[in-house]
Amino acid sequence: MSFIFKSIDHYQLASPKNTEDQSRKFFTEILFFREVNRIGIDQNSCRNGG
Repeated sequence: MSFIFKSIDHYQLASPKNTEDQSRKFFTEILFFREVNRIGIDQNSCRNGG
């Protein structure tokens, strides 16, 4: 069985502690994923991975 993705609504990635910058660089500069700010999310929880 084969399939083709038409679109991806969102994804959430986890990275080991203190590697967020390295992970962000990999996904944005190498894989060309686009980072989108989360509107309506408490910014304090964003800093803690929420």
